[in-house]
Amino acid sequence: MKQSICFWTVSHPMYGLGGAEVMTYQYASEFARNGWRVFFFTKSGVKITDDFDDKHIEVITYSKKNSLRIYFKFFRLMIIEKINVVFFRNNTIALGVLALFQNLLNYKLIWSVKHDDKCGKYASTEKLRKYWNESIPILKRVKYFLMDKVFRYGVQHAHIILAQNNFQKDTIFSVFKKSSIINYSSTHIPCYNLKRENIILFIATMKDFKRPHLFCEIAGEYSKSSYNFKIIGKNFIDSKKSITLLENMKLNNVEYLGQLELEEVRQYLDKSKLLINTSSAEGFPNTFVQAFSHGVPVITLGVNPDNLIDNYNLGFVCKNKNSEVIQKINLLMEDKNLWNNYSQSCYNYSKEHLDITKNIKILMNIFLKQAI
Repeated sequence: MKQSICFWTVSHPMYGLGGAEVMTYQYASEFARNGWRVFFFTKSGVKITDDFDDKHIEVITYSKKNSLRIYFKFFRLMIIEKINVVFFRNNTIALGVLALFQNLLNYKLIWSVKHDDKCGKYASTEKLRKYWNESIPILKRVKYFLMDKVFRYGVQHAHIILAQNNFQKDTIFSVFKKSSIINYSSTHIPCYNLKRENIILFIATMKDFKRPHLFCEIAGEYSKSSYNFKIIGKNFIDSKKSITLLENMKLNNVEYLGQLELEEVRQYLDKSKLLINTSSAEGFPNTFVQAFSHGVPVITLGVNPDNLIDNYNLGFVCKNKNSEVIQKINLLMEDKNLWNNYSQSCYNYSKEHLDITKNIKILMNIFLKQAI
């Protein structure tokens, strides 16, 4: 029987379109292309397309209304399909539950870490980290404390942990005394496009730590320039934050393109000159991977996994200063030769290190040797 893998995802991989969804969708496609049986276990109420049928990927959906039914449906899938590997990329108590049953149902659990502040103590809930300094009901303290214990059990008993950078690897070992494997996200490397427009992009699913308002502030400094500042990504779920951001975009002449499918995002990257990242914390952002593969340098306010941006001339790290970001934008946009050098560095780095057709074979060998 073929080897099999199930990706448990919170959002549908084709339509969540955050970094985690993009990564898991591309991994799943490559696993299927290499002969594995591939399943997605994801919440219902999402759009399903024939794209998965073409790649022999089966999608099983669940409702979030009843946790017991979710686990029953998942374990039934494990038994019927005899799945070898479960790939989980989230920080919830489900990690602990999956770890608890892996020996009984004969699968191996792979935990893939999200961004940097989700790999340490109390990573299972942001609320818990605030509770020790706040006056809250004792029952809530107990509830989230127990949730964290279940999550920690999952980390301790995951068969393989995939970290996105050395910081995550070191933190996981320090907190949990567990070894992990660094696994940078990968993508398909397109042909290099010489024709570029003065487009400066911000790509993210809007959350507080992504800090899109800073991108708007930076764009506001260029109201009289020919540069086109554009935001791609799903807006805040909170309606007030969503409206505020839309108003901020309009005020600062930022074009909002909304949530786009992956191929549309790639088309914009292919003709853009810069990607701006304003996040307070990340792992190895999938937006970086996509940008580098299209030869787009990145200017970031601090996110710099393993100092790759500095070491390989992939852009600039500005240490949380908008003024420095503006200075670096001017430098790259006004000096064509300098931009070409950084663009080629990005493209060459991606061909050498981020090619999914090469990296997926490494990941498969790790799974076959250590998890099957």
